[in-house]
Amino acid sequence: MRIRTWTLLLVAVIGFVAVLFWTRSNPAQEKDPLTEAQETIDVAFGMTLAQVCGPEGGLPVEAIEPNGPAAGAGIEVGDRVVTVGDESVWHVYQFIEALNRIASSSAVLPLLLEREGDYRVVVFRGSGELPLPGEVEGHQH
Repeated sequence: MRIRTWTLLLVAVIGFVAVLFWTRSNPAQEKDPLTEAQETIDVAFGMTLAQVCGPEGGLPVEAIEPNGPAAGAGIEVGDRVVTVGDESVWHVYQFIEALNRIASSSAVLPLLLEREGDYRVVVFRGSGELPLPGEVEGHQH
Protein backbone atom coordinates (compact mmCIF):
# COMPACT_ATOMS: atom_id res chain seq x y z
CA MET A 1 0.00 0.00 0.00
CA ARG A 2 1.38 3.32 -1.04
CA ILE A 3 0.69 6.64 0.72
CA ARG A 4 0.05 9.49 -1.62
CA THR A 5 1.97 12.77 -1.37
CA TRP A 6 -1.13 14.84 -0.69
CA THR A 7 -1.97 12.57 2.29
CA LEU A 8 1.47 13.19 3.81
CA LEU A 9 1.11 16.90 3.17
CA LEU A 10 -2.32 16.94 4.83
CA VAL A 11 -0.98 15.10 7.91
CA ALA A 12 1.95 17.54 8.14
CA VAL A 13 -0.38 20.56 7.95
CA ILE A 14 -2.69 19.11 10.61
CA GLY A 15 0.31 18.45 12.87
CA PHE A 16 1.63 22.00 12.33
CA VAL A 17 -1.76 23.54 13.15
CA ALA A 18 -2.08 21.35 16.28
CA VAL A 19 1.36 22.47 17.52
CA LEU A 20 0.50 26.10 16.73
CA PHE A 21 -2.74 25.92 18.74
CA TRP A 22 -0.98 24.18 21.64
CA THR A 23 1.77 26.83 21.86
CA ARG A 24 -0.76 29.67 21.68
CA SER A 25 -2.86 28.15 24.46
CA ASN A 26 0.19 27.39 26.69
CA PRO A 27 2.42 30.49 26.61
CA ALA A 28 5.70 30.50 28.52
CA GLN A 29 5.15 31.71 32.06
CA GLU A 30 7.37 34.66 32.88
CA LYS A 31 7.62 36.14 36.35
CA ASP A 32 6.97 39.80 36.60
CA PRO A 33 9.78 41.99 38.02
CA LEU A 34 7.89 42.72 41.26
CA THR A 35 7.46 39.01 42.03
CA GLU A 36 11.14 38.35 41.33
CA ALA A 37 12.17 41.31 43.50
CA GLN A 38 9.91 40.07 46.30
CA GLU A 39 11.51 36.61 46.14
CA THR A 40 15.02 38.15 46.25
CA ILE A 41 14.11 40.09 49.40
CA ASP A 42 12.61 36.93 50.95
CA VAL A 43 15.91 35.11 50.50
CA ALA A 44 18.24 37.98 51.46
CA PHE A 45 16.38 39.29 54.52
CA GLY A 46 14.04 36.49 55.57
CA MET A 47 11.00 38.72 55.22
CA THR A 48 8.20 39.04 52.72
CA LEU A 49 7.26 42.58 51.77
CA ALA A 50 4.09 43.58 49.96
CA GLN A 51 4.92 44.15 46.29
CA VAL A 52 3.60 47.72 46.36
CA CYS A 53 2.99 50.27 49.10
CA GLY A 54 -0.17 50.33 51.14
CA PRO A 55 -2.49 53.34 51.48
CA GLU A 56 -0.34 54.73 54.31
CA GLY A 57 2.83 54.52 52.18
CA GLY A 58 5.79 52.25 52.72
CA LEU A 59 6.00 48.52 52.07
CA PRO A 60 4.14 46.43 54.67
CA VAL A 61 5.96 43.39 56.06
CA GLU A 62 3.71 40.40 55.35
CA ALA A 63 5.79 37.54 56.79
CA ILE A 64 9.01 36.98 58.73
CA GLU A 65 11.22 33.90 58.67
CA PRO A 66 11.72 33.08 62.39
CA ASN A 67 15.51 32.67 62.21
CA GLY A 68 16.17 35.15 59.39
CA PRO A 69 18.05 38.46 59.46
CA ALA A 70 14.84 40.52 59.65
CA ALA A 71 13.62 38.63 62.73
CA GLY A 72 17.04 39.09 64.33
CA ALA A 73 16.74 42.86 63.74
CA GLY A 74 13.36 42.94 65.51
CA ILE A 75 11.24 43.49 62.41
CA GLU A 76 7.69 42.20 62.81
CA VAL A 77 4.74 41.44 60.56
CA GLY A 78 2.78 44.66 60.12
CA ASP A 79 5.83 46.94 60.18
CA ARG A 80 6.17 49.17 57.13
CA VAL A 81 9.48 49.85 55.38
CA VAL A 82 9.23 53.56 54.61
CA THR A 83 12.72 54.33 53.31
CA VAL A 84 15.92 52.57 52.32
CA GLY A 85 18.69 54.97 53.25
CA ASP A 86 17.17 58.32 52.39
CA GLU A 87 15.03 57.03 49.50
CA SER A 88 11.29 56.41 49.84
CA VAL A 89 10.20 53.03 48.51
CA TRP A 90 6.89 52.41 46.75
CA HIS A 91 7.46 48.91 45.36
CA VAL A 92 9.86 46.01 45.96
CA TYR A 93 11.85 46.55 42.75
CA GLN A 94 12.60 50.10 43.93
CA PHE A 95 13.60 48.63 47.33
CA ILE A 96 16.31 46.50 45.66
CA GLU A 97 17.47 49.38 43.45
CA ALA A 98 17.86 51.65 46.50
CA LEU A 99 19.70 48.93 48.45
CA ASN A 100 22.10 48.41 45.56
CA ARG A 101 22.85 52.14 45.30
CA ILE A 102 23.67 52.20 49.02
CA ALA A 103 25.59 48.88 48.94
CA SER A 104 27.88 50.20 46.21
CA SER A 105 29.22 52.91 48.53
CA SER A 106 28.53 51.74 52.10
CA ALA A 107 28.76 48.62 54.24
CA VAL A 108 25.55 49.44 56.14
CA LEU A 109 22.00 49.27 54.83
CA PRO A 110 19.62 51.43 56.91
CA LEU A 111 15.86 50.89 56.70
CA LEU A 112 13.35 53.30 58.25
CA LEU A 113 10.43 51.33 59.67
CA GLU A 114 7.07 52.45 60.99
CA ARG A 115 5.13 50.45 63.57
CA GLU A 116 1.87 51.84 64.94
CA GLY A 117 3.00 55.44 64.51
CA ASP A 118 6.50 54.94 65.92
CA TYR A 119 9.50 55.19 63.60
CA ARG A 120 12.87 53.50 64.00
CA VAL A 121 15.92 52.73 61.91
CA VAL A 122 17.14 49.17 61.45
CA VAL A 123 20.64 48.74 60.06
CA PHE A 124 21.82 45.65 58.18
CA ARG A 125 25.43 44.96 57.33
CA GLY A 126 25.82 44.93 53.55
CA SER A 127 27.04 41.80 51.80
CA GLY A 128 27.10 43.12 48.27
CA GLU A 129 24.45 43.98 45.77
CA LEU A 130 21.27 41.97 45.29
CA PRO A 131 20.42 40.76 41.79
CA LEU A 132 17.75 42.80 40.09
CA PRO A 133 14.87 40.87 38.54
CA GLY A 134 15.95 39.40 35.21
CA GLU A 135 19.62 39.27 36.21
CA VAL A 136 21.59 36.15 36.97
CA GLU A 137 25.07 36.63 38.40
CA GLY A 138 25.22 40.16 37.04
CA HIS A 139 24.11 39.29 33.49
CA GLN A 140 20.88 40.68 32.14
CA HIS A 141 18.58 38.54 30.00
